[in-house]
Amino acid sequence: VFSSEMEDNTGWTGDIGTGAGQWDFPTAFPGGNSTSTGPSAAGSGTSFAEFEASGSGTNIASMVTPMIDLSAASSEAEMSFLMHAYGSEIGTLNVGVGTSPTGPFTNVFSWTGQYQTSEADAWANIGVDLTAYLGQQIHVEFSYAATGPSFYGDMAIDLVQVETCVSCATPTALTASNVTTSSADISWTNASGLSNVEWGVAGYTQGTGTTISPSGT
Repeated sequence: VFSSEMEDNTGWTGDIGTGAGQWDFPTAFPGGNSTSTGPSAAGSGTSFAEFEASGSGTNIASMVTPMIDLSAASSEAEMSFLMHAYGSEIGTLNVGVGTSPTGPFTNVFSWTGQYQTSEADAWANIGVDLTAYLGQQIHVEFSYAATGPSFYGDMAIDLVQVETCVSCATPTALTASNVTTSSADISWTNASGLSNVEWGVAGYTQGTGTTISPSGT
């Protein structure tokens, strides 16, 4: 239901810019990386979001997703993102969920300190359970501050995704025609795109019948 390759900041809000203590989206790879901190390559695609630590002290920068619609979600939901945390002044990343792009945000994940030990280390794939937010429209905040006054605290985020199961709308106008002892023509109006049809002897258990792909839309 949501996916961002972090190639640019389209739809994202918060402390986003090119100055110290802000999240930037480097396009001239390797972009805003300082020496001995940050990743040597994007985790996915060609760019990523990176906190520029140079001279920022312990200023906290917020980066907030566009609205993520879980109103039709069912079963469970998970957010995943790639994280690169290399540098001697890596601070604390807090990930929070709220119903407004300006908060308040409830914290659902935190990480403090280095995760990687070199620029070339693989990105970490982080998973966060969002099942508690089924049925809501949410925003996710990435809030981060480095620990020192220098430039060794460049935290980076890439490929933010939210996955869930979405219930299909019920078909309408179901009709049967040309009915014989061994066949029938069935038609309906599909409310959610193409569908498959499963059939069997009356009383069969769903999943054990015969599945066919109907013609039409």
